[in-house]
Amino acid sequence: MKHLFLLRHAKSSWEDPSLADDERPLSPHGELQASAVAAGLQRRGAFAGTVYASPAVRAQQTLSNLSHSLPGLALKSRARNAPALYNFDAKALINWLVHANPSAESVTLIGHNPALEQLAQRLIADAPDSLPTLGMLHIALPIDSWKEVEGLEKGGELSDSLTPVDASYALFKRTLAGQPKLKNKIKNKTLPKRLPTMLQHRYGLVRALEPGVIAGEDPEFLHQYRVNLRRSRAVVEAIKATTPVPKLKKALKRIKKRAQATSELRDLDVFLQDISDTPELPHLGAALRRWLRDEARKRQQTLCEALTSEAYEEDMQRWRALIESDAFKQALKGLKPKQIHQVLKARITDHDTQLANLSADSPDAALHELRKSVKRIRYLAELMPERHSDLLKRLKPRQKLLGDYQDRAVQLTWLAAFAHKQTLPDDVAQEFHTWRQTLIARQQHRREQIYQLAPLGQ
Repeated sequence: MKHLFLLRHAKSSWEDPSLADDERPLSPHGELQASAVAAGLQRRGAFAGTVYASPAVRAQQTLSNLSHSLPGLALKSRARNAPALYNFDAKALINWLVHANPSAESVTLIGHNPALEQLAQRLIADAPDSLPTLGMLHIALPIDSWKEVEGLEKGGELSDSLTPVDASYALFKRTLAGQPKLKNKIKNKTLPKRLPTMLQHRYGLVRALEPGVIAGEDPEFLHQYRVNLRRSRAVVEAIKATTPVPKLKKALKRIKKRAQATSELRDLDVFLQDISDTPELPHLGAALRRWLRDEARKRQQTLCEALTSEAYEEDMQRWRALIESDAFKQALKGLKPKQIHQVLKARITDHDTQLANLSADSPDAALHELRKSVKRIRYLAELMPERHSDLLKRLKPRQKLLGDYQDRAVQLTWLAAFAHKQTLPDDVAQEFHTWRQTLIARQQHRREQIYQLAPLGQ
């Protein structure tokens, strides 16, 4: 078995028309791509074998920028210059592989389109239609020698892929820059027309975020994915409470299930970030990070399997069919802002009752439910932000306070699981005990602040 990594150079600049094609440098965006995707490429094994790069300036600068982002890997010094890779024909690449016959089991080619795209399409049946700048394809080839690649037609398998847009939420956001924002889509629309527009907009975002969630390189993808699912759910719950709509209950159940499937992974992402921001863990930090990352990888794999399953696709297509259906729009025609406001008032009353019932003996679950009630109130208030601007301002710090409390509770649970799974050396155990007590104290402080919150309805 051989492994071929096809890596297109980062985005190049066309500012100087006097430059020959092979002299064009990277653009500033190309440099951002390299820093965003370097770690993800390394984790996927793209630099584990022999690396060959085209001599074109843009390919060499791609190599340099990747090497700079991966200190200690010595990528630039060990990569090999391959003039044959400055080519735009897949047949030339195959001919080079056959005659060069590298000894490595894994080979990475940093080159150019359309040659790389054509090569992928020749070697694998499910090749993507395009390979964007600094996009990577990992192809597993059932051959014993690189000489055999010439006769291999669609016999390879796409093992993995990565693009800068899927590795970095910041770069992903750039792709949305030219698209209409939600506030502009719903501007001047009545409530019955506003709600379907909101749901369709969030559906589009969820689907666009999925590749980044699956790539698992930037936790912000998962966060935004969850936010859009939860906000969709809040809209549907409001509709369900005021207006009978066929099939709405089942659709709501599916969306809730998909959002819940991300909870543990999101908690682990937050915990890992908190640890990276905590310098006073010289012994415990490294061991705990390794364990948490392993737990996160397991849940990431489970989530990826779910997001690429037929069941998930069926759920999402049913959801889309519902929110775009004439029956759904017709059911909303008689919906009035007053009805949404009544649901909002009821939720505020429930929240204030939960708050009043808290005591020193209340379990963490009670405060977690209080946090969820704030989210539901907020998402509902956001349906008519111009009417509930004051409420939204008051909700923001309350949600953060309850969120901080919940994060501490979850982290203490993960700490207990970590300690249960292994025997800790004395120095690590002492650090563990000290930090655990610190987290407990922080959680208790947040609890006392929560007890002092005023009712939202007053």
